[in-house]
Amino acid sequence: DEKRAWLACSLSPLVFIHEYAHLYDAQAGDWIPFHLWPAGSPPRVETYPNLIGRIPVVHIANEPSANEVFGHPEGEALLGLLHRYGEVLDAAIEGNIRQGRSTPTAEFADPAAVEQFFNHYARHTTQTLPDGTTETNYVIDFDADKFLAIAGRFSWQSPASFSGDVEAILGLLFYLLLQHTEIPEFVWGNAIASSKASAEAQMPAFVRWIEGRRTAVQGWVGEVAAVVTAYLALFEPGVGAEDEVRMRWEDLTGEDGRLTLDAVTWAFTEGLLDEATALQLAPLDVADIQGVLARARAERAAEEAGRREFEYQDQLEAEIRRLEAERGEGAAQSELPVQSRPARREMDMTAAAGRVA
Repeated sequence: DEKRAWLACSLSPLVFIHEYAHLYDAQAGDWIPFHLWPAGSPPRVETYPNLIGRIPVVHIANEPSANEVFGHPEGEALLGLLHRYGEVLDAAIEGNIRQGRSTPTAEFADPAAVEQFFNHYARHTTQTLPDGTTETNYVIDFDADKFLAIAGRFSWQSPASFSGDVEAILGLLFYLLLQHTEIPEFVWGNAIASSKASAEAQMPAFVRWIEGRRTAVQGWVGEVAAVVTAYLALFEPGVGAEDEVRMRWEDLTGEDGRLTLDAVTWAFTEGLLDEATALQLAPLDVADIQGVLARARAERAAEEAGRREFEYQDQLEAEIRRLEAERGEGAAQSELPVQSRPARREMDMTAAAGRVA
């Protein structure tokens, strides 16, 4: 019986599934036998409530054309190119290996000399072909470390250098790859002539390409975020299923932010923007604009009060030093004869002394 069951299961996976497969029932907490539906019998239908109110399936189509539904992979058009790239590279390596092993070559004046050479130096091997005929081959046992005397001209021959052609072909294939992917050459880490100027010229176009790709994926990314938000609303307090989901991409470069900051600074300096609008338009990630402005105003008010206090102290100390200097001058003049002292000056000093006191 066991051998018969094993043979039946090995011949048909459906027999194994129907007889021995089990499913785990999470509600009952037990494994139940799995049986195929009999032909013509209606399937068992169980309905469950959809707690999030939407089907949690998001269709992601990569770069679909006008008549495409599912899109296509990024490297689909590059398969042939990459295959050719590998073939050229392999052939170049094999040719380079062969180029390092020169081939012995003998040159003769006429065919009779060639036949005489093979009859004298070569071994004759005869083999019978499948059709019953025979074939004779000439085999020369050549040893480069031994002296060889032939009635002709001997030399070593090797393939001509082709590294320049290989480099040019691989370069053309690489530029076709760049043209299809729209990824600049410096991103691949390739050393290019005048790399700094070339990178600066290619970077803005590359940034715009990335921004375009971001715009293209915002649709399905937003749908995925909506599904995640709907599931979070089931068990996370404070999260609503209908909450608005906003996407914010990280800045690729600082050039756009610098331009925006300069424009906002100019408009705020000219009085065209208030503080709240300027902070909102600035390339800064500020969640509570009014709270930031309130704290900034409080800090400015405290700094202004401290500055005024310091100015008042400085003015008071300067006035005290001036009055003390005038008092010293009045004491020096008191030693002069009465008729030589100016009456008005004495009156001023008396008044000043009274203020100091």
